[in-house]
Amino acid sequence: MKVFQLLCSILVLLLLLRTGKPEIYIVTMDGEPVISYKGGVPGFEPIVVDTDEKIDTTSELVTSYAQHLEEEHDMLLGSLFDHGTYKKLYSYKHLINGFAVHISPEQAETLRRAPGVKSLERDWKVRRLTTHTPQFLGLPTGVWPTGGGFDRAGENIVIGFVDSGIYPHHPSFATYNTDPYEPLPNHTAAIAAGNNGIPVRMHGHEFGKASGMAPRARIAVYKALYRLFGGFIADVVAAIDQAVHDGVDILSLSVGPNSPPATTKTTFLNPFDATLLAAVKAGVFVAQAAGNGGPFPKTLVSYSPWITSVAAAIDDRRYKNHLTLGNGKILPGIVCHVSETAKSLGAIGFVLVVENASPGTKFDPVPVGVPGILITDVSKSMDLVDYYNISTPRDWTGRVKSFNATGSIGDGLMPILHKSAPQVALFSARGPNIKDFNFQDADLLKPDILAPGSLIWSAWSPNGTDEPNYVGEGFAMISGTSMAAPHIAGIAALVKQKHSHWSPAAIKSALMTTSTKLDRAGRPLQAQQYSETEAMKLVAATPFDYGSGHVDPRAALDPGLIFDAGYEDYLGFLCTTPGIDVHEIKNYTNSPCNYTMKHPSNFNTPSITVSHLVKTQTVTRMVTNVAEEETYVIAARMQPSIAIEATPSAMTLKPGASRSSPSALLLDQ
Repeated sequence: MKVFQLLCSILVLLLLLRTGKPEIYIVTMDGEPVISYKGGVPGFEPIVVDTDEKIDTTSELVTSYAQHLEEEHDMLLGSLFDHGTYKKLYSYKHLINGFAVHISPEQAETLRRAPGVKSLERDWKVRRLTTHTPQFLGLPTGVWPTGGGFDRAGENIVIGFVDSGIYPHHPSFATYNTDPYEPLPNHTAAIAAGNNGIPVRMHGHEFGKASGMAPRARIAVYKALYRLFGGFIADVVAAIDQAVHDGVDILSLSVGPNSPPATTKTTFLNPFDATLLAAVKAGVFVAQAAGNGGPFPKTLVSYSPWITSVAAAIDDRRYKNHLTLGNGKILPGIVCHVSETAKSLGAIGFVLVVENASPGTKFDPVPVGVPGILITDVSKSMDLVDYYNISTPRDWTGRVKSFNATGSIGDGLMPILHKSAPQVALFSARGPNIKDFNFQDADLLKPDILAPGSLIWSAWSPNGTDEPNYVGEGFAMISGTSMAAPHIAGIAALVKQKHSHWSPAAIKSALMTTSTKLDRAGRPLQAQQYSETEAMKLVAATPFDYGSGHVDPRAALDPGLIFDAGYEDYLGFLCTTPGIDVHEIKNYTNSPCNYTMKHPSNFNTPSITVSHLVKTQTVTRMVTNVAEEETYVIAARMQPSIAIEATPSAMTLKPGASRSSPSALLLDQ
């Protein structure tokens, strides 16, 4: 009997080793999803006729065809595997045709070879890319009045957020302001579309009033992530698919992979980016955080031309404080939160000093009304230590006889405004953009644009534990490109409100072509970089840091010219990018490669990127006039090693007219 049990145990072990641990796989299928179905399935009429046609996602035809796709997914799985040996998590029907399923590696190989299966990829992990900015961006005086004031800014525009959830009862999201002001949990949603004039209260002190970029926009939040853990692509794709079905106009994504998925051949084609391509095809503007891997090159996690990739800037607000010693010396520092340790010791105030600091050490202030300060400069810290030692007599054993050193800490509650803003934040991911997992350069500029993303006040969940300083609070001050993306989403909503017929590419173009490359003092933008000393240094920023520049909401409402693009243009970019398999393109887009773009640098975007310039190359753009009749003069500035000849040198366009002849001849000298 024991021998029989031993044999059974060995057989079970061998079976487990052979089958492997079950995992989640994302499968794409033959057949068009709802967004691109042009007919061909018996019993179902076409849903779309034109490539970029906007569809009614609530129609009976859409509902019935989506149900048909889900039934096909279930039939396939049921025909291959026994009931109970697999678990289907999602059916993707609207943007891509596929599903997510929990199966063993052995089952995955069976599914990969099944008729109708185009691709199968193992799921991968993603993470979150984690008041004053409306004034800094000029929204109250320059933008909101054009849309009827703050109480109409963003009206009837729906912004979707794929994030970690929301607490809808917070005043930032209420139909009418209420009192008392209770806590709210979705930081990014409040940045984009939180109500105007909500007092920011923390530890009993008020730090001004908060507002979203588009206070009257509606929000739709899809929980696909957890605050500490992050999430998985299968969940994010399901959330995006549902958001587009629900009719969102703008999509804000503060999420991205740690690096390009190793299983994909190109950064532009995978279930995530393909889903976003379909979302843009449906008319949805997509803003995504560029990533927080800066200041090192090629750290972006947002790659594709149909996505607006947002870098993070430091705005003009700084919270400074000072410590006045008993000898009259004043030491500068920043506000610091009282720690639980100080509280447990019964301290009524405390000072933290820096004995030594690693190069580029960054200290984030947490402005609160309790006595606490951090002296960030090593030399100033030594001044404090010297004063303390001189003023503190000791006996021959070194025991303190009396404490005579005195000092007073300022409150540090009032921010100081600096003209050296904006600056590219140290953590903001940098280009150049990459086209594959081997980190080969892409012929496409990323990031696209720069927006405030450092020390951003916004709504916060009081039960969140991922930021100890803000436990129990209704507002928090957080940094990350995940803070920058909703700024762009909210501003895009304002542009969409004024120009309701514009495509996502047109909105993106308006934001990029009107952005600024100068700070508030009129100097070229600078970027934070690591230094060999304890302080960070500032260097001249480049387009690989900020894209087209820092967003200017007022100018974006009237860009003059736009560089528009549609679904066919995105396919042309993919089909002309070297190294991308045409079969892979067809698998994800259901479209063959028969485009004449010739080179990916000809994709109609407001920037020109040539990754490997050899001798000369001509690139072409098409512009459309969205203003009154104007004459535009074309000028180009480049490094001495590169020469640019623009043709024509000037052009006059009537309202609504387009011209495809503007071209640039690049010469490698």
